[in-house]
Amino acid sequence: MVRPVMVTIEDAHWADPTTARFIAALAGSRRLGPVASIVTYRSDELHRRHILLPVIEETIRAVRPVRLELQRLSRSEVGELCDRIGAGAIDDESLERLHRRTGGNPFLVEEVIGSGDPNSVSDTLRGILLARVATLEEAAMRVLQTVALGGELGRMPSLTSAGSRTGSSTPSSTPSSSRVSS
Repeated sequence: MVRPVMVTIEDAHWADPTTARFIAALAGSRRLGPVASIVTYRSDELHRRHILLPVIEETIRAVRPVRLELQRLSRSEVGELCDRIGAGAIDDESLERLHRRTGGNPFLVEEVIGSGDPNSVSDTLRGILLARVATLEEAAMRVLQTVALGGELGRMPSLTSAGSRTGSSTPSSTPSSSRVSS
């Protein structure tokens, strides 16, 4: 019996040519069996010559995928999100400032609200990610650097060994996220 498979590719707007070819092959293959795929991308990041545009256009013609276009949150939706994540009711002025600052991006809203000090959080996704990376332990940092600079997965050294290059060879000192090997 063939089991169904779900493939998720996030942030495809950063796709390289190999990833774009993989997405095209995945969408166009009937031989793979029952495969569902979810591909996320930011449409505002796709310039007119982006390598993903022909893949998207061909996929729409060939398989008629279900497309969900997510919009930024409105001011009132930002208020609802704040309430749902436990921030409670926010006064109108603070809500307006939060909405303007985050542009209605739910991730940014959660980061700003969750920080406890909204002035300590970057206004950009890049800034938030860099701040998170800066808090990692040395072993986790090495794993991240190995993944970021490693190129093709088949050519990367074991991520476990990358994480343990800090001088400790005990598995307990290696973050669980680094216990994946290629």
